[in-house]
Amino acid sequence: MPLSSLASVFIGNRPPKRLAPILVLIAGIAAAIEVSRTQDLATAFSTPVYWLALACVAPGVLWLFLQRGEYVLEIESAGGKTRAIQTRDRGFIKAVAQALDQAVIERLP
Repeated sequence: MPLSSLASVFIGNRPPKRLAPILVLIAGIAAAIEVSRTQDLATAFSTPVYWLALACVAPGVLWLFLQRGEYVLEIESAGGKTRAIQTRDRGFIKAVAQALDQAVIERLP
């Protein structure tokens, strides 16, 4: 894309997909509740299924909260919007966007 057709630059945000970690959490919690419901509390803690269920909960929580979104650099021209760059590094996207904005400003008469 030639610089002369560049109209504007936008920084967008794509949130992470959270369905899989939520499903792992729900499965672990449901299994732990089911084991606790069918047995008294003293024997529920000694069953391997209970500990396996709780072992699903911890990674599910970590997976859910450690996910990061991606930043997207969108360039608008006469032909429409185009996604130019996708990365998790916001600083890099900001630097590229500022450089492109500066190029557009300097190109104007």
